[in-house]
Amino acid sequence: FRLSTLAEGEIHLFESEKSLSPADLEKVRSKEMRELVNYGFGVHNAGLLRKDRNFAEEQFSRGKIRLMVTTATLAWGVNLPAHCVIIKG
Repeated sequence: FRLSTLAEGEIHLFESEKSLSPADLEKVRSKEMRELVNYGFGVHNAGLLRKDRNFAEEQFSRGKIRLMVTTATLAWGVNLPAHCVIIKG
């Protein structure tokens, strides 16, 4: 998805005007998540460290993460305002 979005020049649709600072990025332990949040994407699942889950929630609520992908079970617990929620079972 990321590669096709980059290739088609549509990544700007997800990038936040509120970019993350290097200090913000240093808080993230997961290398993959650090790369995703640079593009406005976030993940939230039980496989992440609690610190990274808290970071994702905080940045989503601040508008720095514009698209959050999570499991359905965890989506109920995130309790953050979102414009659209899609739950596929």
